[in-house]
Order: sequence, then C-alpha cells, then structure tokens
Amino acid sequence: MVSMGSKGGTLMYKITIDGVLSLFDMAFIPNDSKNKDWRKYQKWLESGNLALPIEKEVLFEDPISKLEKRIYSLEKIIKEKNG
Repeated sequence: MVSMGSKGGTLMYKITIDGVLSLFDMAFIPNDSKNKDWRKYQKWLESGNLALPIEKEVLFEDPISKLEKRIYSLEKIIKEKNG
C-alpha cells in the first residue's frame, strides 16, 4: 500500500474535507457515525494508526468534485446491494 501506520500496519485511509478516502478501494467514507465503514475507520484510528493528511489544494475543492465523489460512493453501495 502507501506507507506504514504508527503500529506498523499499512496506511489505508486519506483524510478529506468531510470524511476519508479508503486507499484500498478508493471509496469515499463520509464522517457519519451510522456508516459502518466510518466506524471501522474509527476503530483503526483507536488502534494507533494514522491516516494520510488532507492535501492543501483539497481544502479548496470545488462543490462539483465533492458531488462526484459522493455519487461514486453511492453507485458503489447500490452495486453491492444489487449484487
């Protein structure tokens, strides 16, 4: 993967403006305690791991890019549920 986490594990996430990006499957995970992937990410952090920091240019990301990421994540969820 990308780098080593603080406990020697592989870095699996990158921080975004309103969630994280899974580097395993490039899925956007929103900051939402009801989301199972967000809870999994929180447990990963509690184990002493660190996510890659947000990039400076992402702080100024346009709204269209954010919507495209969310649409991609929703499409992935729909595909998984429909098999």
